[in-house]
Formats: sequence, C-alpha cells, structure tokens
Amino acid sequence: MSLLKRLLVSVTLVMVCVLVGTVLVSANSTRAYLNQQMRTSSDVAAFAIERAVHADRPEQRLQHLRVLIESVFGTGQFARIVLAFPDGTPDIVLAKPATGNGSAPAWFRAILQLDTPEATRTIQSNGSGPLTLTVTANDTRAYRTLYQNTFRVLLWVLAAGVAWAAFALFLVRWLKRAFAEEITSQVETIVDGHSSMPVRHRIRELADVGLAVREAREQVRATSQEQTDRIESLQLELNRDSVTGLASRRYIVNELRASLAPHLDSSQREGHVMIFRQRDLAELNRYLPRAEVDQWLRSVLDAVKGAIDNTAEDDTQLGRLNGSDFICLMPGAHGTQATRLAQAICRVLNARRADTPAQQPSRWAVALTNYLPDDSVTSVLSRLDQALMRAENAGHGHVEYIVHGPGRTDRLNAGGASNWFKRINRALDKKEFFLRITTIDYEGEPAGERFEAGLCIPAAVPHEEPLTGYLFMPPAARLGLSGACDIRAVDLGLAWLKSNARGDLVIKLSMASLLEDGFPALLDERLKDMDLARRLILEIDAHALSSLAAEVQQLASVAEQKGVRLGLRRFTEDPHALMSIHRVPLAYIKIGGDLVVNMLASPGGQQLMVAMTEVAIGMGIKVFADDVPDASVRQLLQEYGAQPALA
Repeated sequence: MSLLKRLLVSVTLVMVCVLVGTVLVSANSTRAYLNQQMRTSSDVAAFAIERAVHADRPEQRLQHLRVLIESVFGTGQFARIVLAFPDGTPDIVLAKPATGNGSAPAWFRAILQLDTPEATRTIQSNGSGPLTLTVTANDTRAYRTLYQNTFRVLLWVLAAGVAWAAFALFLVRWLKRAFAEEITSQVETIVDGHSSMPVRHRIRELADVGLAVREAREQVRATSQEQTDRIESLQLELNRDSVTGLASRRYIVNELRASLAPHLDSSQREGHVMIFRQRDLAELNRYLPRAEVDQWLRSVLDAVKGAIDNTAEDDTQLGRLNGSDFICLMPGAHGTQATRLAQAICRVLNARRADTPAQQPSRWAVALTNYLPDDSVTSVLSRLDQALMRAENAGHGHVEYIVHGPGRTDRLNAGGASNWFKRINRALDKKEFFLRITTIDYEGEPAGERFEAGLCIPAAVPHEEPLTGYLFMPPAARLGLSGACDIRAVDLGLAWLKSNARGDLVIKLSMASLLEDGFPALLDERLKDMDLARRLILEIDAHALSSLAAEVQQLASVAEQKGVRLGLRRFTEDPHALMSIHRVPLAYIKIGGDLVVNMLASPGGQQLMVAMTEVAIGMGIKVFADDVPDASVRQLLQEYGAQPALA
C-alpha cells in the first residue's frame, strides 16, 4: 500500500470515529433532554392539579378536579392521569390507548429507549382523607423528536463524510500530480543528464528533497562515469590478461573454435597448438614479491613474442589460459613450422628461468599437438593436457608432442582425470597390472643378463594394445597414484626375479613417487629378500637427482641397505645432474637423445660428452648410450668410454 493510501485510510478512520461519536453524543444528549422534559411536564401537571385541590371548596372540588384533569390530559403531553380517592369514590382515570409508536420505528425505540417518567403526589383534603395523583408523560412526541433529530444529524454526518471523501480523492490526485512534477521530473533529469533543475517548488516541504535529488544527480553522474570507465576496462580484461597483456582464455579458445569452424575449408582448419606451463609459479609467488614475479613473466613473454615474430606467421597468437598456463595458437602451421617455433620458444623459456627457493632453476612443461578438420576444442585441449602430464612426469624442458592423425580415435584422453583415476584404481584393486619384459644389451656387458620391465595395464577393449607406463604414469603422477603404481611394479619385478634365476631386472621409478610420503618405507618393506634385491635395479630420472636431492638420498639409503643398485636415465637432458652424481651410489648413467645423434656434427656436444663420461667413469659409474645412429658414432662413444646399446 502506498504512503498516500495509508495516509488517506488513517485520516478516514479518524473521521469515521469522529462522525460516529458525534451521532452518538447528539442522540444521547437529545434523549437526556427529552427525558428531563417529560419528567418536568409530569411534575408541573401534578403540581397544578394539587394546587387546584387545595384551592377549591369541598362541594365543588370533585367537579373541578375532573374538569382540570381532563384539560391537562387534553394537551396530549400525558399518556395517563389517575386520581385515587380513599373513601370509595370512583377514581378518575384518563389514559390514551396504545395506538402505535408514532413516527419512530420500533428498532429505533429499542436502541434509544426513553424513561417515560411518572409524577406521583399525595394530596391532603379536608375530611375525605389523602388523595393519590399519578401523572405519566406521553413519550410518543419525544420519540418522534429524538428520531427526527438523530436522522438529521446522521444525514449531516453522511454529507460531511461524502464531502471528506471527495476532498481526500482530490487531495490524493493533487499530491500525485505534485510529486510527479516535483520529484519525478527531477529524477528524470538524473537519467537524462540535464543540468537545469527547477528552483521553485509547489510544495515547500519538498524543497529538501529537491536538494537531495540535485546532490544525488551529481553523485550518479560521477558514478556513471566511473562505471563507464570500469566497463571499458572490463572489456579489455575480458580479452586481455591484466598482468601480461596477452589474449585471455576466453578469447584464445574462441579463436581456436573459429579455426575449427565447419564453414572453413580443410586447409584452413589444420594447424598446431602449444601450451607451456610454469610448474614452479606458485612457489615463486610465495618466495618472491608478486610484482617481481609478474615483471619476470612479462619479460619472458616479451621474449617469447620476439621469437614468434622472428619464426612464425603473422596469424600466430599467444595467450594466457590461467595463472601458470600459456598457449600459442598456430593456425595453418604444418609440422615442421610448428616444431621450429616450439623449439624457439623452449630456448627462450630455458634461457630465462628464475631460481626457486631451493636455488634450482624454475621448470617449464611444454606440450604440442596438431588439429585436423575432424577435431574439436575439447579433444585438442585434452591431448595437450595429456602431453603436459607426460612433460611433468618426465621432468625435462623439452616439447612433448602428441600427433593426431586422420581417423585416429583419441581413446587415451577420453574422460579426463576422472576416467584415468577410475582406470588406474581398478587396475590396482584387481591387480591387473603386468610387466612387459625386454632384453637390453650394452657393449661390454654379458649378453642376455639385463632385462628392463615396463608396467602395463590391459586394454579395456579386446584386440587393442595395452596401456604402457608412458601413457598412464603422467596422469597417475598428477592424481597421486604413481607411488602405488611403482610399488606394484616392484612387487611384479620381484616375482619375476623369483621365477627367473638368471639376469638383472631394471624397474623405472617416477619422480612423483619420490615425493610421496612413506614411499621409501613401502619400498623397504618389499625388499625383504636380499638375494632378489641384489638382482634388482631401480632407475630414476636425472632431473630428480638435481631437483629432489633429499628424496633421492632417502631412496639411495634404502637401496644401499638392501643391496639394490641405482641407475640414472636421460642424463644428457639435464646437465645439472652432473654436479650431483657423487652424492648417491650409482651403478650406471644413460646418455642419448639429440646429444648422441648429433655428436659428430657438434664439437660442443663432443666436449660435453667427454666431460660426462670422464666424470662418471672416474667415479666408477658405467655410461650406457642409447639412440646410437651409426657405426661411426658407436666407435666414438667407445673411445670416450661409453658402452653403446647393441642392436
């Protein structure tokens, strides 16, 4: 209910109470007056008759009384007059028959009843004894008078009520019109932005309201300007990252979706996407001031932009997916172009790494995949996520490349992390894991005495290849299941050693397993059989030696107690590990990759190979070489003291 209606109702209720009270007071006053009038008339008539009795002579008294009583009764003011004689003389009785209630209806007489008073006198007469006179007033006229008077007052009250209602209606309309002119028009100036405001007010009480509206208008104008500026800023932030100035996630994903749009031809819907993740960004933010970290990111990304400008086409776009993930969209780029750009970006990232609190260089994980006309945004990002998991599990700064070919189903990435979690847990619970054993021989080692185990999960679909650790260990590491998988591999490896009396078995451990609490204790519990443990070799990544020194030391302590040997893989991919190989007892290190393949064409690579082999051999550590391309490289490796793998 509006304020005006509430005011009208409240005042109307007050008026109704006043008018009803006026009617009641008027009726009661009239009734009291008429009662008093009838009582007075009865008393006067009785007194007059009494005086007449005393004044008359006895012989004329009865006749005069009768005449007087009839005269008084004839005035019509009395309903009954009775004069009683004590000596047996017949009483004089005059009474009007009840012929109705006059002009006053019965319901009115029932509501407002009159007293109808009686006047009684005892008259002393000479010789005849006392006479009793009773005079009863006639209330017919009184009721008629009371009814007429009350009806007139009620009509007046109703007329006043109608007049008040008309006035109230006029008042409400006038107030609404005044409010519309005084307030609505002023508020409209706020919306329209007009500077002119009405000065004169039809309602003086609204002058303060007008002043408040003018002040509100100025505040609204200032707020509106701030909101406009904020909207422009938000529009920029919607498409740009506020820290680096790169394209936002929404913008870059929309660009990728547009690149896969069906209305484009097939050649335009092919390209590559690259994601690089700063794995230590959260730790850097805790260790360094946020402004310093942001400045470092901007400098790195400026260098990445420079590499893109020098290497890629103009339509290549760089964006930020979230806090630590950055994306490079390369529409139309074929494999060679995308690989060249990815390598250029990796060189920039590795050259500008910040130091973590542990005084280790920050790590980047880099993933690359292609997309084809049959692709979708979800499948592309899913492959990139899989590649990032592989890169994080490997621990190196090289590009993990997943190729999507025509007609190839992306079954390994379907379902995301939840699907991997269910699949790995089911394999653990039902003991579905098995080892794929391969024989690896190196120059100078006994043939057929060295075996390497690869942990596998049976395929969910018949006639498909089982899932190898290369596929499921990256998501297992992210989901915190790598330790359980590696322990299962150790259990299966010990069982294989128990059933095979000849040869040593190499089991590869994930870096993520070393970070799990209780992993060394679980490993120690499994290695109770010392004879089997002496034939077991645990192989770790070289990056773990340089970045997880304490965890590797715990592993080495358990291995040394049980007689288990330790090996180091991918040594050439993390040269920093060369500074730490003296801290743990290593049986061998593995070199390979681009360093071995390009060794003849790279004098610097040859010098690095010489340094690695001399340091390792000098400490009694064997050097195994993989990825040997030809006989000349094999001969050179043998000269340096390395033991190449046999074909």
